Amino acid sequence: MIALDQYPEPFHATGSVASEGVLNQLGRPHMGPIEVLIREAVQNCWDAKHPDSDQVRVSFDLVDLDSTGCQAIRDRLFANLPPDDSSEELCRTRRLLLISDRGTIGLGGVLRANEDGGNEPRDFVDFLRNIGQPPDKKFGGGTYGYGKVSLYQASRLRTIMVHTRCRRGGRYESRFMAARLGGQSRHDGCLYTGRHWWGRFGQDGVIDPTLDDEADEIAAQLGFPEFEPAECGTTLAIVEPDFGPCDGRPMMATIAEALVWNFWPKMVGAEGAEPSMRFSVRALGEALPIRDVESDRVLGAFCTAYSTLKSVGHDGPDSEEPDARTRKIECGRPIKYLGRLGLEKFPAASMTGARANTTIDEGDDPDCERPGLEGRCHHTALLRVPELVVKYLPGPESASPLADYAGVFLTDEALDRVFAWAEPPTHDDWVPDGLPERRDRTFVRVALRRIGEAMTDFSGVRTREAQESEGAALGALAEKLSGLFPGAEGTGARVQPTGPSVPGKTRRPRPRVQFEGDPVLETIADQVVMTVACSVTVPEGMGQVRVRARPAVMVESGGLESEAPAGAESPRVVRWLDGEGAIVAESDGHVSLPGPGEWPLRISATVPPDAQVAIDVTASSEEAG
Repeated sequence: MIALDQYPEPFHATGSVASEGVLNQLGRPHMGPIEVLIREAVQNCWDAKHPDSDQVRVSFDLVDLDSTGCQAIRDRLFANLPPDDSSEELCRTRRLLLISDRGTIGLGGVLRANEDGGNEPRDFVDFLRNIGQPPDKKFGGGTYGYGKVSLYQASRLRTIMVHTRCRRGGRYESRFMAARLGGQSRHDGCLYTGRHWWGRFGQDGVIDPTLDDEADEIAAQLGFPEFEPAECGTTLAIVEPDFGPCDGRPMMATIAEALVWNFWPKMVGAEGAEPSMRFSVRALGEALPIRDVESDRVLGAFCTAYSTLKSVGHDGPDSEEPDARTRKIECGRPIKYLGRLGLEKFPAASMTGARANTTIDEGDDPDCERPGLEGRCHHTALLRVPELVVKYLPGPESASPLADYAGVFLTDEALDRVFAWAEPPTHDDWVPDGLPERRDRTFVRVALRRIGEAMTDFSGVRTREAQESEGAALGALAEKLSGLFPGAEGTGARVQPTGPSVPGKTRRPRPRVQFEGDPVLETIADQVVMTVACSVTVPEGMGQVRVRARPAVMVESGGLESEAPAGAESPRVVRWLDGEGAIVAESDGHVSLPGPGEWPLRISATVPPDAQVAIDVTASSEEAG
């Protein structure tokens, strides 16, 4: 077992980049470190897609090294250490986060940064040697070449290992190399940048990766996944992954959740086709589930808007709009087609409720990241041509508390590079002010403004404001829809006018309805029903109270149909339960409460096929009639 050679980079007379400067290239991202990591890693995998591959397969696997792996770390990989105090911890490495891709071309091309190579790719040197070198791929996800810093930042020891197989010179070639961004040091009268590599010295004293059988042997000792005989790809190892308090299964559950929120466009296959990317996540031998994005309430709405865009075609201004859910985004001066926007309404639910079936559960560390959106969904996912989510742009909340909405904007291919250069190194925003060309800044600003205007129109906020300016009584609608979102309060279907205060006259107390949690779909006697939970507070001094529940069908505009269309079934209440789960009534109509106190109720109403239902709950004193 021959130990790998180690090379610490010295400062050159003409200057060099210190490792601390490299680590600071990403700045302070808005996202958590796990999302920064998976966005960079998966983006690299997608950019490396093999032209003949129908699907890129990406796996995230948290592993603890066995005795063979620990010995390889100690005696072969890190037997030769860089000249700084913290490097001794490398020999005690026991845990790795493996990120593997298949269906890709691997990190091929020239081995050294100063090699010309003619038409050979430069993937290997751009990933492991160069800093700030953007990829040369058309419609690539990356731009600056700084994102790979996040891979080092994810390691407590700022160290990564890479095992890759590529095609070069008509044959398959395996490569293995380790790299570190440590601290600057001084040794034998020389100053070092803190950048280190492990591999094999060439005859000229330059460190190169170890190749072929030796590369595959080291990878096998460390438990890296093997390659099929005619397969290319890359496995990246994060040495001693560190995300603060988030570790083990909670860390991997967060990765699984971050994957669906950042890469759901790659997880949606065209009709009859496989999705363009497939992911798997394992935590210390346990396979973790990854949500089906199309069946999820919120992500499914984004998928529907995305599918609508794809069916229309997004690569030009001349394709027709199938309905009001899609629209062209254009600049007026200078005239330019910027992209296309799709918007989709769906039944409202808090994000917490919508994410209840994720891999993150109550037993996981509460300090872990929670990827996704909080509160109601009123966002548009911004995509460039690679179709990786850049960010979720918020718009106004829907005017109807019953209907949320999701949007997808896809840039025109002709402007992909403009929007790419508007992104910061973490690729999580479009910032027009940094673009050098005035016209390009205008295109990005106008796109963001037009998307915001379209969301405002779609949300119904302007219609509501117009109604309010005309004196329309919207309290009735707000109360009527309150049964489908948590924390809403109301005295009934309509807000009763109280009139001006009269000195010496006490206002009569009224019962209050408070809705709790999200509605749920259940089956009662082979019938699909929607159940809402609420509590009715009856104030002191009040006698018997009558509680009524009236279900209604929601229409696309967010309003309610008072009557079902001809030949269609109307929703009806089929069951009332009290706080103990006992049946209070099994019919439409009302129930009576005996007097003061807080009375929990669960009300179930039928859901007609292809309908969205709201339940209007009112409470009133029986003495008042």
